[in-house]
Amino acid sequence: MDKRIGMIGLGQMGKWMALNMLKREFDLTVLDINPAALTSLTGEGARAAATPADLASQTDFGPRILEGRFNDAFLLKHANKDMVSAAEICAQRKIPLPLVHDATTTYQLALAAGYGDNDKGAMIKVFENILGIAFRKN
Repeated sequence: MDKRIGMIGLGQMGKWMALNMLKREFDLTVLDINPAALTSLTGEGARAAATPADLASQTDFGPRILEGRFNDAFLLKHANKDMVSAAEICAQRKIPLPLVHDATTTYQLALAAGYGDNDKGAMIKVFENILGIAFRKN
């Protein structure tokens, strides 16, 4: 295959997706926090990346957020509106959503930083700013 593909996350879904790509002879680089998952996939022919930036540097096609592409999907400002609406409806019906507050706070940080016209992938910019590390290609 011509394209070098990158994949992050080798859990129950990612592992099988990666194995299917390898069976079809895709050039695959993988990343996961679980060393056993990496060992399993490298044993099948994948290359392991050490960091998200390492993965991005070894691939032609990977998570678009690592490539700095944030305008391909649903805009943050609209996603935030939907999240707030869902939280209000669930609160009225007494349906617990334990992570919605944290997610909403992160969306608000993204909007305050001017990322409202980017898609949800731009959330990585918020985490890069908070953590002081770069996940994306430069």
